Amino acid sequence: MKRYITLPEKVTPSMLHLSFWQDTSGGKVLLTGREIQSYNRRCEAESLCLSPLLWNRQEQFGRQRLLHLIESMGQPKAEWYAGTAPIGQTTAGRIVSRMALESIPMQVSPEYGVAVSSTSARLWPDDTFLTEKAGQSYDLSRQSEVRINDPLLLLHRSDDGAWWFAQGPGFGGWIPARDIAVFQDHQAWKAWFSRSMFLTVSRPVVYFEDSMADHILPLRMGTVLPLAEVSRSPETIGHRMGDGCCTVLLPKRDSQGMFSFSYAFMPAGDGFTIGYGAYTADELLRRALSFNGMRYGWGGDFGSYDCSGMIYALFRGFGFSFPRNSAEQAELPGKRRNLQGMGTDARKRELCAAAPGSLLYMPGHICLYLGHYGGEFYAISAVGSYMDESGTRREAQSVTITPLSIRRGNGESWFDSITRIITIR
Repeated sequence: MKRYITLPEKVTPSMLHLSFWQDTSGGKVLLTGREIQSYNRRCEAESLCLSPLLWNRQEQFGRQRLLHLIESMGQPKAEWYAGTAPIGQTTAGRIVSRMALESIPMQVSPEYGVAVSSTSARLWPDDTFLTEKAGQSYDLSRQSEVRINDPLLLLHRSDDGAWWFAQGPGFGGWIPARDIAVFQDHQAWKAWFSRSMFLTVSRPVVYFEDSMADHILPLRMGTVLPLAEVSRSPETIGHRMGDGCCTVLLPKRDSQGMFSFSYAFMPAGDGFTIGYGAYTADELLRRALSFNGMRYGWGGDFGSYDCSGMIYALFRGFGFSFPRNSAEQAELPGKRRNLQGMGTDARKRELCAAAPGSLLYMPGHICLYLGHYGGEFYAISAVGSYMDESGTRREAQSVTITPLSIRRGNGESWFDSITRIITIR
């Protein structure tokens, strides 16, 4: 039989569609918007992530706390490669010195910013593509993707002023200053992010034309942009009228690096929701399946997703504020079941009882559970490589559905590697 789709073993084309995994209760709202807000506050209280918009500006941000955040990201190693040659001790030391840690005061007064483009947060204030070995495709200095209109707490600048060490929703790192606009004060920052009507991206990536800037902007799932009422919006933008579109407000950076904004037309229809999407099992799985086939992107590289980035984006589209790292996602509140030390039969019982859309965590990887079929358990995730049941290594580098019988590099199956199941209901 001729095949036109490359799929892992035991995965069929029908599994790519929601109808394969749907059940009769899939349309029920699992958590309301208010309940999700309460869930986010619980995450904040448990220090799983520092959400900028929940920041209490009366709280002290001390030097030691900031040093801990920066130093926890480690330092570049002299033996790492930039292209075909190691960077050496001189370059590694220069990257570290650029952090200007000695200039951090005893008490830090944050400034308040917003991302004005799709960019990245990095471990160090440097954009060199660093790899452990020559020719590898993972940039070790990438920490996370940053979405346009992400709120940012600006905590410290590099010695040359070209980078901000910032805290975003669920992530932190060094972000190019050219990609950030600074607000005049906290009140203006809060006012911008307190708008009750907004558009949320509900596809993995959508592209739209910023007519005023004459270029195409990529928008990731979970991007939120304020909406403008038609009566208060320009009738034309960039020599076109907005028929079939919503008008959104785009954050901009003026010549002094300060905040401004412009209007843009966004197509009203599939790929966007007004407000956040309804958090139902069907919608969660439908959106998860829409990632299938995307390239694997470490730290959001290539405009794509790694395993925790996919989970972060997927739930962000419903209004959740998750940490960006998989190990922290494993500590999320919810119905948690610890599988460490369990035998085969007990693991099967736990997975059979788990709701589709649960998170499955194993050290170094996280995926979304889809269900079981024909004696196999299935999940979808962004995966670099794995070994099939014959022991053949597959460089998938893709978001894909897999049975949990596939194996890790150490030979252990995903089924046996799972240490925790988290169901968020």
